Amino acid sequence: MGNTYRFGWYLAALQLFFALRWTVYVIYLPKLAATAGIAPKWEILIRNGKSLSGHCSSCAGAPFNGPL
Repeated sequence: MGNTYRFGWYLAALQLFFALRWTVYVIYLPKLAATAGIAPKWEILIRNGKSLSGHCSSCAGAPFNGPL
């Protein structure tokens, strides 16, 4: 049971890391876009496009993962 318990904590910490990283990204995206000279109206498309590309890459690899 010890390894399962430790693995659960590892997954929880990993999830927290990704959530915090995404939050920082969303907070600083307007500043980064302004620095790059991108109009604010394009920020939502950048954010959604990045999210969509992640989902598409996950779905594209799904048939090759095999059974669990």
